[in-house]
This record gives sequence, structure tokens and C-alpha cells, in this order.
Amino acid sequence: MAKYLGFPKIPRIDQAAMKKTLQESARAIGTDIISAMSQAFSNQETNTDISVECLIVLKALADALPPYNYLSASELAYKLRMTEQRLQYFLDSLLEKELIHDRLVSGQLPTYSLKPEGRKVLFERHFI
Repeated sequence: MAKYLGFPKIPRIDQAAMKKTLQESARAIGTDIISAMSQAFSNQETNTDISVECLIVLKALADALPPYNYLSASELAYKLRMTEQRLQYFLDSLLEKELIHDRLVSGQLPTYSLKPEGRKVLFERHFI
């Protein structure tokens, strides 16, 4: 590599400092979205039946634009920087409360969309 870049020898890389910087950056990226939305949602008057994380999932579904009104768990997990297992817990809770709809197609993973009741919850909290 040094030969192609025109360096007389390979420059020394501080691997510990590089690893620390990468870990801090990755941590910041993963928490920025959730912490910002958590703070915004917690500043609002909230119903104790709906957790902050559930509200975040509702908002992500509300932001899904046509023709992609339906999002899979993996798409949502990626968007929210959350594990699919953790997300599934919140999806199950929202399905139980009838705030979201799941679409089951043979041979495919389920996809989820916002029901009018879920949109109303977000509207009442001034998030849409």
C-alpha cells in the first residue's frame, strides 16, 4: 500500500485510538435517533398504556410513504437501530392494542402499517 501511495514506508496506525473512535461513533449513531425521539416523546403528555418505544415505532410507521406503507420488522429495526427481537416485543404490544395492522402473505414475512387508531395517538401528541 505504501508503494502505491508513494510513502517510503507504511505509516504507523494507533489501533487502540482508532478502535475507540469507531466504537464511540457507532454508539452515538445508534443512540442519537432513539434518544432524540425518546426525549421528544417524554416531554409530551403520554398515556401510561403506551411506552415511549411503542410511540417511536408508531412514528416510524407513520413516516413510511406510499407505496411502502407496509414495513417489515427488519426494515423497521434497521430504521430505528434496534434489534429485531426488541422491536418484535413492541410490535406485539401495538398489535394487541390494535394500533397497527400486520399483513400476512403466504411465503413472506409479515409487514406492518399504521391503523387510524395509531395515527390518532400520534396526532393527539402532535407528532403528525
